[in-house]
Amino acid sequence: MLAFAAALVLCGGSPQAIAETLVTGVEGVLHDNVLAYLEVDNLDCDTDDFLVQRAVADAVGQATEALNAYGYYAPTIATRLGDGVECWLAEVTIDTGEPVRLRTVDIRIEAPADNPQLFAPVTSGHLLLPDAPLSYAEYDGLKRQLRDIASSRGYAEAAFTESRIDVYPEEGVADLYLHFEPGPRYALGEVTVNQTGLTPEFVDSFHELEPGIPFDNRLLTTTFIDLNNSGYFSSIDVRALEADPVARTIPVSIDLLPSPRRVVSYGFGYSTDTGPRFRFARTIRRFNENGHQLMLDAMLSPVVSEFTSIYRMPVENPRFDWLNFNLGAKREETDTSLARSIEAGVRRVVTRTNDWSRTTYLSYIVEDFEVASQAGRPHLLIPGVGWTRIRGDDAIRPSRGSKLAFELRAADEQLLSDTSFVQVTAQMKWVRSVTGRGRVLLRGGAGYTVDDVFADLPPSIRFFAGGDYSIRGFDFESLGPVDENGEVIGGNRLIELSAEYEHDIRDKWSIAVFADGGNAFDETGFDMRTAAGIGTRWRSPVGPVRIDIAWPVNDPEHGPRFHISLGPDL
Repeated sequence: MLAFAAALVLCGGSPQAIAETLVTGVEGVLHDNVLAYLEVDNLDCDTDDFLVQRAVADAVGQATEALNAYGYYAPTIATRLGDGVECWLAEVTIDTGEPVRLRTVDIRIEAPADNPQLFAPVTSGHLLLPDAPLSYAEYDGLKRQLRDIASSRGYAEAAFTESRIDVYPEEGVADLYLHFEPGPRYALGEVTVNQTGLTPEFVDSFHELEPGIPFDNRLLTTTFIDLNNSGYFSSIDVRALEADPVARTIPVSIDLLPSPRRVVSYGFGYSTDTGPRFRFARTIRRFNENGHQLMLDAMLSPVVSEFTSIYRMPVENPRFDWLNFNLGAKREETDTSLARSIEAGVRRVVTRTNDWSRTTYLSYIVEDFEVASQAGRPHLLIPGVGWTRIRGDDAIRPSRGSKLAFELRAADEQLLSDTSFVQVTAQMKWVRSVTGRGRVLLRGGAGYTVDDVFADLPPSIRFFAGGDYSIRGFDFESLGPVDENGEVIGGNRLIELSAEYEHDIRDKWSIAVFADGGNAFDETGFDMRTAAGIGTRWRSPVGPVRIDIAWPVNDPEHGPRFHISLGPDL
């Protein structure tokens, strides 16, 4: 195998000749290790002949040292310096001979009494066994893993009471002795937090570092992640300080620099559902020293325009539990409906350790609407609860992931509402990589509403189908039951399904084929609408951009429709 040791040197715009080092007789890790040791492999054609000749002469000793690391103590090595294609060629021919094998293997790893399985993953997986080839890399790796595990769990006095390898090259054997004692486990010492702008009690709620508990470096990692996810800090340094052998404690220091208090963002986008849209957002991360936040968000588009203000405050633990007070207004005009609404409400969002988040809420909505010949202005007090779980190996474009969402909401005319209903919805997304360059994406949704008078329900409670994230090939919210004039009025039930295969064709580009089906419907019957199409995907810096063209399969009155959308897959 060839190793091209001399890089291209620019000279007048063209590369110079390349020196070559050819190592034969070994392969794999032995070949790579030999090359790493050879000085001649780092020389180029401009090197003085004297230095090249000396490096070739030294190659025997260097290759021998490289092979010793893998237990080969009696190799036969020959070198030759000759002419290559354009420059000199250094040849190193190796006969490794038989490796030195382990005869005595005396490995004693004392397990801590409070955690007898602490070192089991390491001690059960090493290859230092009797009659196995001697490998210093395996030996050093085992020692490093033992030290790392002990240090990360607070065994600050861990030490090797014996650590040696006796090699007998003439006999072709080696005796290995490795004795390791973890010593006592240290406790977590004083936790010092340096920060400004927030109360110490609020910052302390982001970690579980209590002096006196057994030290565990994983708690420090979790603390860093939680502080980073909070958004309050621009710089985070969580580190263990020098251990105190007298008190047998390990103190911890947390140094934090605040993020900008105010964040303003603007955004422009486009989708076939809403057309061009402009978004403005302003966030006050630290509304007060207790960590409360204020967010203002506005979006303008020809179809949907809305303004929302949210005041957020932690309830118990800011890592998992928040209370949101929201006030907003929205206007939505589609081909099937026109709605203007004002909403005020409160939401409690609790994130569980099993990836599920639960949102319980109470909203008061006044919605002025027109749907075909139906119109109204109902007042609705809506309590609800929803559960969401998102899992994926990438937040934007996962190769493996899923999303589940369920919601239950209701209103009762006996409780400050003009009409009554109970509604449940469910959504599912599933992504898996296949064949190395492809992905399968499945999507499904369903909804069911029990109502007193359907005509009294505003569009935000009714179900419609069609659009970029529904059934492609049809206009946004253009599908559903119709009135006597043939105008879509929506339904109280919904079923949507989608299957897509995406295949990478270039670095950030892929193509897709898909099929969508479903509809909104009522008790009179389900009118299945289906569409199929092709599309392209571009992985932009802000997320996947999807450009699709879809053809309705069972609706000849509609021609193909283009769809453009942007956003994460889950």
